[in-house]
Amino acid sequence: MMFGNLLLILTLGPANAQEAQDTASLSPSVGLQFRQFVVADRWLDKWLRSGDLGYDRPSIGGQSYAITVAPTDPLHGLTLFFEYGTLKAEDGYWNADAPSGPTQRNAGFWVQTEGVGYIGGGLQFRYAVPLVQTAGGTDILLSGALELGAAGGLGAVKMWHHGDAPTSPNDCGDGVPAPERTQCPADDRFDVPGFLPIAGFNVGAAVRLRDQFHILIECGVHQLPDVSLGLSYRL
Repeated sequence: MMFGNLLLILTLGPANAQEAQDTASLSPSVGLQFRQFVVADRWLDKWLRSGDLGYDRPSIGGQSYAITVAPTDPLHGLTLFFEYGTLKAEDGYWNADAPSGPTQRNAGFWVQTEGVGYIGGGLQFRYAVPLVQTAGGTDILLSGALELGAAGGLGAVKMWHHGDAPTSPNDCGDGVPAPERTQCPADDRFDVPGFLPIAGFNVGAAVRLRDQFHILIECGVHQLPDVSLGLSYRL
């Protein structure tokens, strides 16, 4: 009788453990993801100048915040994301990289942004390769993701040109450069398109803690160059 009970335990124990592991692998995960968009000034320096008329060229950046939902493993397969993002640029003077001179220094335009951003969502297809596995249940993986989605644009961009430019449609501020005409009605206003595609590719590292908590640190492109941090929890 004792031998029979021992045999039963040895037979069913591993099966039950495997069943529990399989059940855990099918559990959904929820998480949060933060992105910092990075547009390096040296990239802009190839086309735009800084310092004309005493104004430094503004920098461009932004952030996004997303909720993620994975039907199973958040490091393998499909993950849904719902995202809100902002694009930030200080009001400032933009001028093309042209030969220096009074005419060229005055020919730039003043740009002001109004709540530029987007709200959208999509799918991430994730894959991860184990790098370090420990007996304590902490794993380090090489991760990557392809992203596709759609968003609705928010906000607008206003522009002022030189007062003598043909693109200046009003008579306010004739003969003066764009920074001195910001009290005039804007020469141009561009609303952010109501439909924006989302596409991206990111690679980085993931840490899995006891197959329940996941930490993602990645970089790549998500509309713009980005660095991201993600946290997820398996329910």
